[in-house]
Amino acid sequence: MAEYNEERDVVTLYDDNNNGMDYEIIDVFEYNDSVYAAVTPLQDEYDEEVPLEVTMLKVTEVDGEEIFSVLETEEEEEEVFQELLRRDEEYND
Repeated sequence: MAEYNEERDVVTLYDDNNNGMDYEIIDVFEYNDSVYAAVTPLQDEYDEEVPLEVTMLKVTEVDGEEIFSVLETEEEEEEVFQELLRRDEEYND
């Protein structure tokens, strides 16, 4: 389950115990016929010296609601993360 804050690209993700945590959406993109989101825990300030903790999630739609779910395999995680890095490099060129 997720709740959006459109102004800041923030999503609240809930665990199985219905505990919510806010994440900033870094990127959403299509890759291999699926949609993925790169998110990082929301912070008031980001220190450029400290690497971001990035989590890759698969985005699916169920009954008109977007569902964010963990990736099924480490291989998928690595592939999708490499695509994120490729997109970032392309964007920064």
